[in-house]
Amino acid sequence: MFKQKLEKKPWLIKSTCTALLTSLLVACGSSSDDSGVGYVKFYNASSNAPDIIFTVDEDLETSETDAVEITYNGLGYGEALSYAQYPSASYFYELAWQDDDSSERSELAIIDQGPLEITEDTMHFVVIDNDVQLAQVSVYQYPMIADDDDDTYDLFNLRVLNSQEVPLDVYYSKTDETFNEAILFDTANYQTLLENQKLEQGSYIFYLTASGDTDVVFESEEVAFSYSAQYLMAIRENPSNSQSPYLMDRISNTAIVALSDVNAQAQVSFYNAIGLADEYFPEYQGEVDVYLQGTDNDPVAQAIAIGQYTESVVNENGDFSLDVLISGQNQSLLKNHLLSLPENSAKTVFLYGDEEYVDEDGDGDVDEDGDGQVDEIEFTVHSLVVDNSQLTGLYSHQVMLVNLIDDELYSAVNAYFVRSSETITTADNKLAAGYADTDSLTLNNNTYEVYLTAKDNSSDVILASFEMILDETSSNQFLVIEEDDNSPTGFSATLLAQHLLTNSE
Repeated sequence: MFKQKLEKKPWLIKSTCTALLTSLLVACGSSSDDSGVGYVKFYNASSNAPDIIFTVDEDLETSETDAVEITYNGLGYGEALSYAQYPSASYFYELAWQDDDSSERSELAIIDQGPLEITEDTMHFVVIDNDVQLAQVSVYQYPMIADDDDDTYDLFNLRVLNSQEVPLDVYYSKTDETFNEAILFDTANYQTLLENQKLEQGSYIFYLTASGDTDVVFESEEVAFSYSAQYLMAIRENPSNSQSPYLMDRISNTAIVALSDVNAQAQVSFYNAIGLADEYFPEYQGEVDVYLQGTDNDPVAQAIAIGQYTESVVNENGDFSLDVLISGQNQSLLKNHLLSLPENSAKTVFLYGDEEYVDEDGDGDVDEDGDGQVDEIEFTVHSLVVDNSQLTGLYSHQVMLVNLIDDELYSAVNAYFVRSSETITTADNKLAAGYADTDSLTLNNNTYEVYLTAKDNSSDVILASFEMILDETSSNQFLVIEEDDNSPTGFSATLLAQHLLTNSE
C-alpha cells in the first residue's frame, strides 16, 4: 500500500515515494481560479531513472478529457522541460515511465503523484532525485521576477538547488579569477532551494567545497549569464565517474546547460579487431601496444589480443596522438590519429583493419597492366572512436551496434531485438549501421533473441544470433559484429559491457 506524506512550506511541497508504483492514488477534486497564470517546470535528477514522463492534470482519476490534461515526452537524467504556463488553479502532477510498448497511461509504471497548487506569477519547479526505487519528488515554488532594474543595470537572478545529501558550499568567480578570489554564494543543503541573489551579467566559474572546507571538489567550466533572466544552478550526482562526484546544470526557463568538473579525468578503453594483418605484417601475432603521447612514452595498454576489450585507462583530459604498434616490435600499424578526451568523458577506441586496392596514380584504375587483376592490395589499420553511455539506468540500458564488417561484403548490418511475442518482421526494436559506423537504442529490461542480418542481393542472411538478457544488474552494452573465420557463418557478434569509471577501477 502506497502512502504519501505531504509537508507544506512556503517554498516547498515535498512528497516521498518508497517504491515504484503500478496502482493509482485516489485523487481529490480540483477547483478553478481565474486570478491569473502560473508556471511549471520539471527536472529529472534521479541518476538511475528511466525517461520520466511528466503529466499535469485536473483530475487523475477521470477517463474523460479534462480542460487541462497535458503529458510531456519522457526526460532522461539531467534533462529539464521548458517552462509551461497554466491558469492558476488546483491540479495534480504525475511521474511515470514506459515499461512496455504502449504509452497509454493505464500501461505506464507510476512513480509518484501529488497535488500541484499553481499560483499566479509563480514558478512551480518539480524535481525527482535520489535512487528511482526510493524516489524523492519535490515541488519548489518561487516568484517570477520582472524587475526593470535588471535590464537597467545588466543583472541576472540566480538560485541554487542541491540534489545531493552532502551539504556543499557554493562559490563563484569571474572567468579571469581563481578560487582565491571566489565569493561564497551560500551553503546548499540537501533539497534546499537557496534564496535568489542578483549578480552582474557575464561569464562565471562555480566551485563546490564540503561545507566549511576550502578544498575544491568541483570547478565548473566557464558558463555565461547573458540576459536579465532567472537562472537556477542545480547540483546533481555524476554517476559515471566516482573520482569526480558532481555535475552542475545551468537551468533557465527554456534551456539547460550541463557543466562538468574541468579537472575531471577522462577514460578510454581499446578493442582489438585487427585481423588478417599477418598476411601483410609477418611480425603481427595478433597483439598490439597502444601509445597516447608518442612512442617515446610508455604504452597505455600492452599486448591487446584480437577480440580483447581492455579495462579503462584513466587519463588527464585533453587531445592526444594515438599510435598503435605491433606488440613488442617497433613497427607501426597506426600513427598520429587524433584522440580527443574532454573532461569527464568515457570513450572506446575500436582498432580494425581492412584490405584496400592501391591506385598509385590516382586515376581510379587499380588494374594498370590490364591483366584483369588488381595490381596491389594493402592492409590499412583504422580507429573508430565512440562515446560510452554515461547513464546508469536501472530499468533500461543502451545497446550500441558497432559494425566492423567490410562494406565489400555487406553495405550494412541490421540488428533485431526480438521479444517472446515477436518475430524479426514484427520486432519494434532494431538497429542498422554501415561499415565502421554505429547505431544505438535504449532497451527496457527483458529477454531478447538478437539477430544480426545483412542484405545479399534480394535475400536477408543471418550473420549471427544469440539470447540477450537485460535486468537491473546489466550494464550498457556494445554489440560488435565482425568477420570470424572460426564461425560457421564467417561472422561473430560480441557483447561488451561499456566501461565507466567506478570506485573499483
